[in-house]
Amino acid sequence: MAQPNVNGSKLAKIKIPLPPVGEQEKIVAHLDSLSGKIKKLQEYQKSTALDFISLEQSILSHSIGSTGSLQVNSGQAKSFQ
Repeated sequence: MAQPNVNGSKLAKIKIPLPPVGEQEKIVAHLDSLSGKIKKLQEYQKSTALDFISLEQSILSHSIGSTGSLQVNSGQAKSFQ
C-alpha cells in the first residue's frame, strides 16, 4: 500500500545509525550463543517428548498385556469391549 509523499529517493536519504563494527560482532556472537542454546533446548524437548511416549506405551503394554484386558491391583482383569 503506497503512502503519500513517501518514495524510494526519500527513503534512500534516511540515515540509520549503526553501532561500530566491534559492537556488531559482539551482538552477532551473543545471538549465535542464544541460537545454540535454543537449538539444544529444542533437541532436549523433542527427546523428552519421545521418552514420554515410550513410557506411556510401556505402561499401557504392561497394564493390558497380551490378554487385551486391563490388569487391576486385585489381580482381576477387566475386559474392554
